[in-house]
Amino acid sequence: MPYFTSSEEWQRQSALLLQAHAAATEPKPIVALLELKTYDPVSGTTLKYKTDKAAEVGRLIAAMGTLGREMAALPEKKEDVIMADAGAEGTETLVEAAAPAAQNTAPKKKKKGKK
Repeated sequence: MPYFTSSEEWQRQSALLLQAHAAATEPKPIVALLELKTYDPVSGTTLKYKTDKAAEVGRLIAAMGTLGREMAALPEKKEDVIMADAGAEGTETLVEAAAPAAQNTAPKKKKKGKK
């Protein structure tokens, strides 16, 4: 094993060594994994799930919120949206506001097809 007397010489030789062997092996792509575990301390049961798909991660994180509510013994959260009736108060102003824009319509030009 050689010893160098100057840091510049050591750095130059190190760069040459790394350049000579860097082309020999190609780096493997990095794969990130998400592993989820659910554990029941009473029965000792453990459920595991592992994924490397990015699209699944978002769905799994959203599901963790639901599971967290159950774990904390909170009531189930209903996500139904209640829509107002069409004749309800306040909808007339939306229709009246959109009416002037409808009067300003001019005939549109037809586009020619590609030949």
